Amino acid sequence: MKYPNPTFLNRASGIKHTRRNVIIIVSSVLAFIALILVFVFKLASDQKKYAKEYPELVGAATATTTETSEEESSETTVVEETTTAETSALGPIIQDTSTTPESSEQTNSPDAFVEGANIYFYNSHALQTVSHEERDTMLDDLKQQVIDYIAACEGERICFRYVSLSSNETLGINDLDPILPAGAFALPVEIEFYNQIESGAISPLSTVTYDGSVTTTGPSYITENYALLKQFFLRTISNYAIVYNDSLALSIMINAMGGLDAIIPNINEISGYVDYNSSVNYTAYDGTIISGSHRSSAYDLAEYANYLYRAYINEPTVYQSLINDMYYSAMPSSYSNIFGEDALILHASGRNDTYHAYTDIAIIDSDEPFVLCIYVECASAERAAVIQADLATYVERYITACHT
Repeated sequence: MKYPNPTFLNRASGIKHTRRNVIIIVSSVLAFIALILVFVFKLASDQKKYAKEYPELVGAATATTTETSEEESSETTVVEETTTAETSALGPIIQDTSTTPESSEQTNSPDAFVEGANIYFYNSHALQTVSHEERDTMLDDLKQQVIDYIAACEGERICFRYVSLSSNETLGINDLDPILPAGAFALPVEIEFYNQIESGAISPLSTVTYDGSVTTTGPSYITENYALLKQFFLRTISNYAIVYNDSLALSIMINAMGGLDAIIPNINEISGYVDYNSSVNYTAYDGTIISGSHRSSAYDLAEYANYLYRAYINEPTVYQSLINDMYYSAMPSSYSNIFGEDALILHASGRNDTYHAYTDIAIIDSDEPFVLCIYVECASAERAAVIQADLATYVERYITACHT
């Protein structure tokens, strides 16, 4: 009997064993893949069921992220509104004036002040078309018109001052009488402020705190829009004193420079026919005898404006901010609709309703530059505005006639 070759048997057995191992491995892999697929399908089915039963929780992390993003966007919008208001209104956004905001609603640190575009006087003006003799005659006519108008305003007190900044001619009616300038006295105070900045005696970046230690009975943008403990740069305070006729800001400025006793001598060097610090007696529009200090005159106010114009021409960088503030004043001027759209009107206004005293002092640059100051005591601010506009119209006709 012939026996099989042992070597062949061993090889056949090895091949059979290898095949069995391969089948086992492949079967295991396929089984594992099948288990994974079953798990995935089961998870997807559970997720759909979960989404149907709890829709508000599915994707909660994504929803939270979106909500947070929206809140941050809203806060950013508020910041942008504040910046816009500060640029256009040269100050922070105005809060509801019906109530004083709580201190928690404001940032007490001083807000950066953003200067508006610089305002420049005209480099050239229209040529005068009349002779000097003719102009003198026309000025006499203007004087008579103003005198007649004032005489017709019975029961009202009017002071008038005009100064040509090109020819130096002047015209004054009752311009040396004491007046109550109120916020218009910010003009000489501001001039002193910028003179002190130039000398290094004070910095516009110095900070002051609205803490109630300085009080005033006049209108105040600060008290209407800020809670106590708000800090301001002096540059912001000086802006408020002119732009908003803020009596508190004016008082803060005066205190920052050492008080009236410290600054009035310098102001009087410019003009002090009526000393602001001295008591004067005069008769008010209603016949009442008034005795008190903090008075000036139309003559003095016009001289302060005259000084500012010439000082600015010589040193524009020193006084540019004040020129800007006077041009961007938020206070109405009776002159604004009289001299044409191209006229530059830089003014400071004063209003005291207790004494029915209304002042408008302006540098006006049209056919030629000039100063106009009109002070009125009468029954109402509306009536004062009419008087100021009427008298300004006489001046406008005179200036126009000199150049046509």
